[in-house]
Amino acid sequence: MSSHQMDETQLRLLSGRVLRALRQQAGLSQRELGECVGRNEVAISIIETGRDYVPEEWIEPFARALACEPAELEVMLLYRHVGTLTRNK
Repeated sequence: MSSHQMDETQLRLLSGRVLRALRQQAGLSQRELGECVGRNEVAISIIETGRDYVPEEWIEPFARALACEPAELEVMLLYRHVGTLTRNK
């Protein structure tokens, strides 16, 4: 891997930081965002700290809560890159 490529862990960390920034910008707590997908704040914390990525089925409810389009959220969360790495394991 070149120094310009990111591994899965780095992508998850970056994606989590972006989600945290979007959530905070929307004025939502982790609990409130989690409620959008029937989860608690622990699930959101796991994503925001890069230990997991946003499941595909959460993109639309998160986008509604964060006042953006699902496709925009996928781009901001580097979803296609993280998902591709995860699916190719």
